[in-house]
Amino acid sequence: ITKIIEQMKKFNILLIATVLIAAITYLFALRRCAQEGIKIERNEEIKSTPNIVTEVKKIGKWEFLSIKIEELVDTTKGVLFKDKLSAIYYGTLRYGIDCSKAENDWFTQSGDTVYARLPEVSLLDDYFLDEAATTTVFASGSFTSDDRRDMRERAIKRMLEKSEKMGYKETAQENAKEQITIFLQQLGIKNIVFMD
Repeated sequence: ITKIIEQMKKFNILLIATVLIAAITYLFALRRCAQEGIKIERNEEIKSTPNIVTEVKKIGKWEFLSIKIEELVDTTKGVLFKDKLSAIYYGTLRYGIDCSKAENDWFTQSGDTVYARLPEVSLLDDYFLDEAATTTVFASGSFTSDDRRDMRERAIKRMLEKSEKMGYKETAQENAKEQITIFLQQLGIKNIVFMD
């Protein structure tokens, strides 16, 4: 029993010594901070963030809006326009950004804020027509490959005009901001400002 009491006394002495050392260290630190004050430095320098650019480049082509579209095109020719051809063309317009072309100025950082200067979204594939899905609705007479090519080009032109009229590109640009915000937040960035 006396051994146990002696060990407890030693333990209590060590415990008291540890608490005293911790308290003295704490008081010394408080005194020093009070004398020198706490300095907060603010760095206003705006710098490129290559890590973000690298992560974005890995994405490749980032699609923000995909629209399936169809267009009915017809043509007539011949004497008294007896030859007629009508076809429905199908396509998928994919709007996005080719991130593999990311420039260093797409993302800059100042403090805890990232400034994003994104390029305009565009069609990821200029040839979006699905020719295999083209359906001939009506055909009478004979048509050359040039006639069919002309119809195909008219269908593409109309699809692009319809897309512009419906504001798909603008919708894709807004989707880009939303998705890139989520992406950057997943990288741990809280403050994101888009520069237009």
